[in-house]
Amino acid sequence: PTGTAIFSPSQKQLMFMATNFLPVPAGKAYELWIVPTAGAPVPAGIFKPDEHGNGIIVGERLPEGVTAKAFAITIENESGSDHPTSPILLVGNVG
Repeated sequence: PTGTAIFSPSQKQLMFMATNFLPVPAGKAYELWIVPTAGAPVPAGIFKPDEHGNGIIVGERLPEGVTAKAFAITIENESGSDHPTSPILLVGNVG
Protein backbone atom coordinates (compact mmCIF):
# COMPACT_ATOMS: atom_id res chain seq x y z
CA PRO A 1 0.00 0.00 0.00
CA THR A 2 1.01 3.61 -0.56
CA GLY A 3 -0.49 6.91 0.43
CA THR A 4 -0.01 10.58 -0.25
CA ALA A 5 -0.90 13.26 2.28
CA ILE A 6 -1.34 16.78 0.97
CA PHE A 7 -1.78 19.35 3.65
CA SER A 8 -1.74 23.08 4.07
CA PRO A 9 -0.74 24.26 7.54
CA SER A 10 -1.83 27.82 6.68
CA GLN A 11 -5.29 26.65 5.51
CA LYS A 12 -5.43 23.88 8.17
CA GLN A 13 -6.71 21.44 5.50
CA LEU A 14 -5.67 17.87 4.74
CA MET A 15 -6.27 15.42 1.91
CA PHE A 16 -5.03 11.81 1.84
CA MET A 17 -5.04 9.51 -1.19
CA ALA A 18 -4.49 5.76 -0.65
CA THR A 19 -3.62 3.15 -3.30
CA ASN A 20 -3.15 -0.63 -3.19
CA PHE A 21 -4.73 -1.09 0.27
CA LEU A 22 -6.19 -4.49 1.16
CA PRO A 23 -9.85 -4.76 2.17
CA VAL A 24 -10.54 -4.43 5.90
CA PRO A 25 -12.66 -6.84 7.97
CA ALA A 26 -16.31 -5.98 8.62
CA GLY A 27 -16.62 -3.23 11.22
CA LYS A 28 -13.06 -1.97 10.60
CA ALA A 29 -11.53 0.91 8.62
CA TYR A 30 -8.13 2.43 8.02
CA GLU A 31 -7.44 5.49 10.15
CA LEU A 32 -5.00 8.26 9.29
CA TRP A 33 -3.00 9.82 12.11
CA ILE A 34 -1.06 13.04 12.35
CA VAL A 35 2.16 12.31 14.24
CA PRO A 36 3.00 15.69 15.77
CA THR A 37 6.42 17.06 16.61
CA ALA A 38 5.33 16.82 20.27
CA GLY A 39 2.65 14.72 21.91
CA ALA A 40 0.48 11.76 20.95
CA PRO A 41 -0.87 10.96 17.47
CA VAL A 42 -3.99 12.89 16.45
CA PRO A 43 -6.82 11.25 14.43
CA ALA A 44 -7.11 12.71 10.92
CA GLY A 45 -9.87 10.72 9.22
CA ILE A 46 -10.95 7.20 8.28
CA PHE A 47 -11.48 5.40 4.99
CA LYS A 48 -12.32 2.02 3.53
CA PRO A 49 -10.64 1.12 0.25
CA ASP A 50 -12.76 0.45 -2.82
CA GLU A 51 -12.55 -2.78 -4.84
CA HIS A 52 -9.31 -1.50 -6.44
CA GLY A 53 -7.65 -0.76 -3.09
CA ASN A 54 -8.06 3.01 -3.37
CA GLY A 55 -9.36 5.38 -0.72
CA ILE A 56 -9.49 9.09 -0.04
CA ILE A 57 -9.94 11.51 2.84
CA VAL A 58 -10.84 15.03 1.72
CA GLY A 59 -11.20 18.29 3.60
CA GLU A 60 -10.14 17.02 7.01
CA ARG A 61 -9.35 19.95 9.30
CA LEU A 62 -5.95 20.04 11.00
CA PRO A 63 -6.21 20.78 14.72
CA GLU A 64 -4.97 24.12 16.02
CA GLY A 65 -1.39 24.19 17.29
CA VAL A 66 -0.40 20.77 15.90
CA THR A 67 2.68 20.60 13.68
CA ALA A 68 2.93 17.34 11.75
CA LYS A 69 6.26 15.55 11.56
CA ALA A 70 4.70 12.43 9.99
CA PHE A 71 1.46 10.69 9.04
CA ALA A 72 0.60 7.09 9.91
CA ILE A 73 -2.10 4.50 9.12
CA THR A 74 -3.63 1.88 11.42
CA ILE A 75 -6.72 -0.34 11.26
CA GLU A 76 -9.36 0.72 13.78
CA ASN A 77 -13.10 0.30 14.36
CA GLU A 78 -14.98 1.86 11.45
CA SER A 79 -16.17 4.69 13.72
CA GLY A 80 -12.53 5.66 14.37
CA SER A 81 -10.51 5.91 17.54
CA ASP A 82 -9.09 8.69 19.72
CA HIS A 83 -5.71 6.94 19.83
CA PRO A 84 -4.07 4.12 17.83
CA THR A 85 -5.13 0.69 19.10
CA SER A 86 -3.37 -1.44 16.47
CA PRO A 87 0.13 -1.54 14.96
CA ILE A 88 1.11 1.17 12.50
CA LEU A 89 0.91 -0.24 8.97
CA LEU A 90 2.33 2.71 7.04
CA VAL A 91 4.19 5.86 8.05
CA GLY A 92 5.50 8.76 6.04
CA ASN A 93 7.57 11.68 7.24
CA VAL A 94 6.77 15.27 6.36
CA GLY A 95 9.29 17.02 4.21
